Amino acid sequence: MGAYIWPVPAGGRISCPWGTPRSYGHHMGVDIAISTGNKIVATRAGRVKEAGWNGSYGLAVYIIHADGVSSRYAHCSSINVSVGDQVSAGQQIAKIGSTGHSTGPHLHFELRFNGTDRNPLNYVSSGDTLANFSGEVGSSSGSGGTTTGSSGSGSTKKTTKDITTVKVKSTTGKAASQNRSLLNKGTVLNKGYELLIQNGSKVFMPSIEGDINLEWHRKGTPGKLTFNVVQDNVMKIKKGSPVRFRMNGKNIFFGFVFTYSRKDSDLVTLTCYDQLRYLKNKDVLSYKKKTYSQVLRMIAKKYKLKTGTIANTKYVIPQRMEEGTLFDILGNASDLTVAHKKKLYVLYDNFGKLTLRNIANMKLNLYLDVETMESFDYESTIDGDTYTCIKLYKDNDQTGVREVYVRNSTAKQKKWGILTYVEKTDETTKKDIQEKAKVLAQYYGIEQRKLTLKGCFGDTRVRGGSSVVVNLKLGDKKISNYMVVEQVKHTFSLDEHTMDLTLAGIRGEFSE
Repeated sequence: MGAYIWPVPAGGRISCPWGTPRSYGHHMGVDIAISTGNKIVATRAGRVKEAGWNGSYGLAVYIIHADGVSSRYAHCSSINVSVGDQVSAGQQIAKIGSTGHSTGPHLHFELRFNGTDRNPLNYVSSGDTLANFSGEVGSSSGSGGTTTGSSGSGSTKKTTKDITTVKVKSTTGKAASQNRSLLNKGTVLNKGYELLIQNGSKVFMPSIEGDINLEWHRKGTPGKLTFNVVQDNVMKIKKGSPVRFRMNGKNIFFGFVFTYSRKDSDLVTLTCYDQLRYLKNKDVLSYKKKTYSQVLRMIAKKYKLKTGTIANTKYVIPQRMEEGTLFDILGNASDLTVAHKKKLYVLYDNFGKLTLRNIANMKLNLYLDVETMESFDYESTIDGDTYTCIKLYKDNDQTGVREVYVRNSTAKQKKWGILTYVEKTDETTKKDIQEKAKVLAQYYGIEQRKLTLKGCFGDTRVRGGSSVVVNLKLGDKKISNYMVVEQVKHTFSLDEHTMDLTLAGIRGEFSE
């Protein structure tokens, strides 16, 4: 030992070891239980990559060290460093707390090596203090920006750099495209529904048992088609088989078989997804000076996905280094576009082509009331993302003061009480921070309402992101205006087509 410093100088006890099974996998660090307010110090020299609120971690600090090592310190009560700071080994970076998903005061401490978590107790113990610190692995210097090492009587220096780009160094095998020739097959049935499955060069029209269900969401979920077919000795179904669904000669769905399930009978249940399913892939990507539209095209090209109409989202994103699902990466680009252009776009698969449209252009001349549905469910609540006080803060590294900017929605506080939202801001001027607080106050200062319509007359134009006119008396209010479709489930049977809709405003608000 000696190459790391115990992050809690006062000691503490291990309340949860590394590797403990959790619902999400395993515990990726060690929990060091100790009373609130005790100092937390950097285990090695490095550069602060993240400092602030981080979901279930609560207030947390993430430090990048030399040689691919990184450390994380979570559930803090306060933080003493800012993003970009160079810290030395043993420097105070935070204080013990119980923020985030925590049942008591403690430090969640992680060590990662090239992104892989390892047991910190294999590298450091409570006896490793600053007084007996022998130096970094590889003799990293205290600045966190360089590493030094010795070989004989000489020494070398290596400067570390922020990771800003991704470069593929090796690829084994050639990326291939799926068979989509079923898209070009001529019409088989002009009336009723037509469902075709392709296996190689052969195309089958299966015998359907029961309903065909089609689900579309506004964001983050692929289109899903499910149905039961009668298995026979002729039709061969494989995972990845193309599926085409049309209704009265109109194109409805094109996708691929992902799940084949069967019980004791001859009925087989098939679950098919459209191209958006491939956006659940995880990747590491970097890009610079691209719009949301261009990022979508970049991803589509890489994954050999077909594109259709892609709206020009206009806002140019300066630079991003991304890691996560493609849905997450595109979602970040969408959020940045909304923040700067105040325009929301809907991404969906339009019969085998990725399509991006401004939600304002997806209104339908469709009117829904009690006469056009079987029933509805309605809920109104302020017990969620409703806030009447917005607090934005930034850390002044010149004065050592955390500066807080508060915006109260006084009239709403009189009705609902003080419901506070807190966020660290990257805005630099007082004017910009106050403007951001104003926008957040408008965004969060509303009741959350959810409306579900069941058994509506079916209309194949309706998908996630569509807007329809709704006229209903809901008890605490009456609505007669456009509503956004968050989710729709179409049900096709032999003699009818119905749909269930989950409706909202763009954020869940209803127009007055």
